[in-house]
Amino acid sequence: GDDCMDGRVQTLLDYGTKAGVEKFVILPVAVQASRTRHINDFILEQVAKEPRFYGYGTVHAAMDNLEEEVQYILDKGLRGVKIHPDSQVFDIDDARLFPMYEMIQDKLPIIIHMGDLRYDYSRPEKLRHILDLFPRLQAIAAHFGGYQMHELASQVLHDKNCFFDVSSSLMFMQPGEA
Repeated sequence: GDDCMDGRVQTLLDYGTKAGVEKFVILPVAVQASRTRHINDFILEQVAKEPRFYGYGTVHAAMDNLEEEVQYILDKGLRGVKIHPDSQVFDIDDARLFPMYEMIQDKLPIIIHMGDLRYDYSRPEKLRHILDLFPRLQAIAAHFGGYQMHELASQVLHDKNCFFDVSSSLMFMQPGEA
């Protein structure tokens, strides 16, 4: 219908329920550092209203109060952290993020958008660098670790504490690759 993909919570619930989805993991991204708390509060509000939602928080490398926001995410019970370096325009191994990685080690997973050949922000080698520095970090490399570089991701990350998600990837792969 006309309301497909309109970004509304009810549309997500309607389509998801129709498709048999029982739980929804909500993964927000703060494209502007100044919007981070507002976004995290919106996710908390939605999670409080809808028991099928598992909300993640978001952070931005350019935040002045990154550690405070990570503590807020921990204190409020969000289930993890999501970053999308390509749209947020920072490297995943930017040292400004190191306090966040340290704070969530052993506590929360982080899901990271990975592997867009148009940009250099989220290359698998950069995630390996992070996992070398923070070996107890539970990382989820979105899109098979890089929807346009999944073979490289598999080679670079095979021995690390890293999971791959499969979203938005299959159209870039050959049959049998997954």
